[in-house]
Amino acid sequence: MDINYNIISLIETLGFVQGVILGLILLIISYKKQKTTIFLSLFILAFSFHFVPIILEDLHIIKNYPILTLPPFNATWIALPLFFIYIHKISIFSQEKTPYWVLYPGLLVYIFQLVVFLLPVETKLEIKNSPFTNMFFILGLLYVISLAIYTINYIRRHNKEVKNQYSSMEHKDLRWANFFLICLIVPALLVLRSHFIAPTYNFRIVTACIAVSLIYWVTIKGGMQLNIPPILPKRANPSETQASISEEVLQDIVTQTEKFIISSEAYKSKELTIVEIAEELKVHPRRVSTAINKISKKNFNSYINKFRIDEAKKLILELETNNLSVEGIGSEVGFHSKSAFYSAFKKNTNTTPSEYKNQYSKIS
Repeated sequence: MDINYNIISLIETLGFVQGVILGLILLIISYKKQKTTIFLSLFILAFSFHFVPIILEDLHIIKNYPILTLPPFNATWIALPLFFIYIHKISIFSQEKTPYWVLYPGLLVYIFQLVVFLLPVETKLEIKNSPFTNMFFILGLLYVISLAIYTINYIRRHNKEVKNQYSSMEHKDLRWANFFLICLIVPALLVLRSHFIAPTYNFRIVTACIAVSLIYWVTIKGGMQLNIPPILPKRANPSETQASISEEVLQDIVTQTEKFIISSEAYKSKELTIVEIAEELKVHPRRVSTAINKISKKNFNSYINKFRIDEAKKLILELETNNLSVEGIGSEVGFHSKSAFYSAFKKNTNTTPSEYKNQYSKIS
């Protein structure tokens, strides 16, 4: 039997085996703990199986066994929808109706592939060499790119809502998922281009390595990701809208909020939420959120960070007496990490904590 072993088929086989093992491990863990990562594990398995048709072609197995022509393992149409469902399940919108409709095209395509695979070899070869196969491949890539962009936008909406409810974005912004989707879109565009321009050997090696790396990356990051539950209850009065609340009322809420935050130093709590403040003020959380958005022109996260940075600026100028490092100050005023502190400080002052300290050291 003529089998063509090469570095590309080795990488792709490694990706397939690695993906199946990681996907099954995650699936078992998800099943036992009733976690939403079950959709992530199904995505990893589907993503891994997309290597199978390529491996069979590269190793000349289909050439030796024509009956295996057009194997039903092209998961292009089903993999990313599974990832989208996973993102929905862990997002702040998880209590909304799950959009299972995104799975329908993939399920229909899989059934179609299965029917085609059961056809006589001669018929399958005719289909494989027809323009329909090329069109099907291109449509699949376009579907993946479109859904990836839609998912990125969904995560953007998620982050916007999280910032209106939580004072910390730590482990809540799904940045890793955005990174993964961008890393998926770029190779997909390159593969789409290579469909019209013959891909080079090095190009195939690079895309295979990226695909294998993404499997490992998404398994680790997704497996560690916690659910981000919504904490804002529904409106006390469903007919109430932002426009129906007078600006005087909103201004009064913001004034009360500011007094409470300063007097209690609530901003120092790393896990402070808008619900906690609303309970202290005995005001509906959504009304507090609306007031902060409209009056301060900030989301809740940015609003609280302003108090944290104001306190941090005082502590930085007292470094010689408070025995705190710059990083320690970030933790003291309510930030989870050094990166979050530096990012918020830069956003509020257009400078870093160290530069701010040096500027005032020169003045004094």
